Amino acid sequence: MRPTLAPLGALLLAAALAAVVPSPAATAGLAQSIASAAKPSVKTVTRTYGAGPVRPDHGGQVLEIRFKGKQGDRVMVTRPAPGNDVDVWNGDAELTGQRGTVARERRPWWRLPRDGWYTFRLEMTYGKQVPAQLTKLRFVDIERDAPERLLPAKRGYVWAAGFEVPKSGLLSGTVLSSGDHLLVRPDKPALLWADRYTLLLGDDMPATLGSPSGYPRSRAQHAGAVMRLLTTGGVASAVTPTRVAGVLDGAPVPVDTSAAHAVEIVLDGTAGQWFSTSEGSASGYATILQGPDGKYVDPTPRRDLWQLTQTGQSRLLLFPIQGEESAPLQLSSVAVGPALVPGAAPTTVTADPAGRGTILPVSATLPGYNTLKASNAGFSNASWYAVLMVAHVGAYPHGCNGCGDYDYVGVDAGHLVSNPGAGRAVYVPPTNGTGSVDLQLLAQP
Repeated sequence: MRPTLAPLGALLLAAALAAVVPSPAATAGLAQSIASAAKPSVKTVTRTYGAGPVRPDHGGQVLEIRFKGKQGDRVMVTRPAPGNDVDVWNGDAELTGQRGTVARERRPWWRLPRDGWYTFRLEMTYGKQVPAQLTKLRFVDIERDAPERLLPAKRGYVWAAGFEVPKSGLLSGTVLSSGDHLLVRPDKPALLWADRYTLLLGDDMPATLGSPSGYPRSRAQHAGAVMRLLTTGGVASAVTPTRVAGVLDGAPVPVDTSAAHAVEIVLDGTAGQWFSTSEGSASGYATILQGPDGKYVDPTPRRDLWQLTQTGQSRLLLFPIQGEESAPLQLSSVAVGPALVPGAAPTTVTADPAGRGTILPVSATLPGYNTLKASNAGFSNASWYAVLMVAHVGAYPHGCNGCGDYDYVGVDAGHLVSNPGAGRAVYVPPTNGTGSVDLQLLAQP
């Protein structure tokens, strides 16, 4: 009987050992858990200005950066970014000194109140592993019409280039470099990404960047206020913009894009008059229009198409793009056709003999959407199209179909019926040919 029971005992012993000894996969998981538990939840390091970034060991780890500074130093925390972008560290940040917490005072930086040791305590949201760079700001004021300033780039440092609002005239400030800048304004705690390089300032007018999505709706700035562009480096300058006279359907306006500074074009016109800045011009120009009263004119979804709001002398502020070739700017008047009424019979629109675009006001707009329908297209140039758009952009959120920047719907030779949109005008750009098209607005419930 004893030999018969031996295999059974061996099986029972193996089963017992299997229950006690973990599998290789379980052993690896246990080792990983022990290693994670061994890493501290708070990582404290000491850094000096210009030293490298601090990287967390695992997600959710709190970083503490100790450093020694002097009274008056402006410091902040940035995220190492590709290229020369200025990327502010966007987690929870707290700065403490020997006498407690240091207030940030509505700016992305802190000002050290005295000499001594300080600690940044950084906690990233959502448990992400984001490196943090101790950064010191170097303030420099860029004088108007003075020689340009070279701002050398250095790790752990950011330039705060200051541009002061002039008492008279306009000031065009630029920082020519690769990467994005950040605009710091005295009236707003929030930063503004400056993907353009030109900042235009004037007394009693909002700071203007010329960005297609940066239409100035903020509070006016007054003489003495200082705007600051945060940049890793580049060449900074501030000049009085070149002022030239523009005539609708007249000679093209010469534009020099070599310095990427703004150009001020003055033109006379009457209230309600439409004009275009695109035909015969280089692509890439951004424009902003001010009426005779100094107030900005609401842009249309097509940023090359404007309507004057008052009779008198308006000024068109033009922002060249760095790297674009210089080219003259043609100011072309736009013909005004008959008004379109939703639900009415089609209206025949004929190509303007002078080669201009045509604007057709939308009257008696009904609640809901309108659909633009085209038929009987007979233009000699098959690349024609028409757009149903908002004539004046109000304070609408982006993405609202038919009521915000770039929100318009159109018809062309391949798609004769548009998507619905709440339009106030229909624009037919120059066709560079002859012919006509029937346009009709169909009211939608």
